[in-house]
Amino acid sequence: GMAVALLRATWLAVTCAMVLLSDGKGSKFLRYLNDVSYYGKLSSLQDKEHRESDVLKRVYIGARTVWIAYYAWGFILNTFFVYTSASTSLICLEVHLFRRLYESVFVTKFSADRKEHPITIMIGLFFYSLVSVSFVEEERLLRDSGNDPSALSGFRLVLIAFFFLSMACQHMAHVELASLRSMQQHSSVYVVPSGWLFRNVSTCPHYTAEVMIYLSLALFHGLYFNCSWLILAFTVTNLSITAVRTRRWYRTLGEESSRLASFAIIPGLL
Repeated sequence: GMAVALLRATWLAVTCAMVLLSDGKGSKFLRYLNDVSYYGKLSSLQDKEHRESDVLKRVYIGARTVWIAYYAWGFILNTFFVYTSASTSLICLEVHLFRRLYESVFVTKFSADRKEHPITIMIGLFFYSLVSVSFVEEERLLRDSGNDPSALSGFRLVLIAFFFLSMACQHMAHVELASLRSMQQHSSVYVVPSGWLFRNVSTCPHYTAEVMIYLSLALFHGLYFNCSWLILAFTVTNLSITAVRTRRWYRTLGEESSRLASFAIIPGLL
């Protein structure tokens, strides 16, 4: 009861705060928080003086280290819950976290100069610390109400198939982006993705796939108001902000960007 209510309130509050901060308006501190959310190639869209004047720039951490830490921590924590409170959604999440850890180590080509701000690192650790806990607490309520979150129905088998399809799409997108990064090492010109997913699904199909992954995990827990849907809302909000910025950045590259899908993340909507 109380734990679930607190978790729901936390997810809702953080998601609302992210929406409020995304427009870059308000006090100097609020604008600063919005500024630090620009990273990698997107930093060219932000205030040019921000990175140089940031008092925390000396404690920025390399992106590769940070993302490996995110997924390693999330995987270790989720493994504990899988062994103590196994359910279909936790097992699927385990597979997803392990795959992303593998990709971060062996597939993704992080830019050598890409650094993560301490604030964005804390947000990432917050997410991967609470997602498994939220699933466990919500599933405890399901068990108390007589529903078995680990039972396999026909609908859940369809969800599992949807989940693995989403993971496959995301992996394909990550592999293509990594191959383009390898090409850029021999050229100063950024290569725009041209794969089927980038041309026909969205500008950021790896983000679209992430939304699909968390949508399938939310559906495992039912259609009623619960943490899983708030986690999905957080994911959609966070990735939509970055996807819209990414589309804006691609358009600065000129004619090459015209072959990309017109929608940033959600086909037909955004």
